[in-house]
Amino acid sequence: MTRSEVQVPHRPPSNSRKGLFLFIDFLGNICYNYHIVNKTKMENYKKKFEKERIEIISQEVPQEIKDLNPVYSQIDKMPKGCAVIGGAARSLAFMMINPKNQELIPARDVDVAYFEDEISQDEADVYAEYFSPDDFSHNHGAQEVSNIEEYMNTRDFTMNQVIYKDGRLIASRAAIRDIYKGLINPCDNRYEKTTGVIGARIIIFRQD
Repeated sequence: MTRSEVQVPHRPPSNSRKGLFLFIDFLGNICYNYHIVNKTKMENYKKKFEKERIEIISQEVPQEIKDLNPVYSQIDKMPKGCAVIGGAARSLAFMMINPKNQELIPARDVDVAYFEDEISQDEADVYAEYFSPDDFSHNHGAQEVSNIEEYMNTRDFTMNQVIYKDGRLIASRAAIRDIYKGLINPCDNRYEKTTGVIGARIIIFRQD
């Protein structure tokens, strides 16, 4: 028998090798199933977030909460069609959501908005100048709002989806949730890495 004709006997895999192959296959199945489950959970969470971001809640602000800061008695004197947005509106939301916390978060200033079908910009600017003279001197007057839905859809962060108008706090359900939890969440691209302008605004907000 020549060298080329020598037959090497087939060696069946040892028990240890079989166990290794089975273990690798087991891990592969776990990773695959984990990926599928988490992908499904993320998709469901995205749908829930989008629903909460567009769902609007409106509630009258109790007088005892407004009495915590005298500025709200002045705000309530504004005519119909004027509203408050920004920090002053968030402060009211925080107190309504956290009634056990007796300290009202101070607003740096009062940002006035107006509904164009109810009042003119010139009329609203009188109150914008009164409440925020520094901003008004830099051409930041009352902000025009066409309607509640349009305003909510153009906010950068969920916690800014808040308006105080005619004695009522109007906010998205996502805003209420994030203000309660103390979260800063972009309204769009929530699940992507935060960079650029949005990232800079988060830093500025935290410094405030």
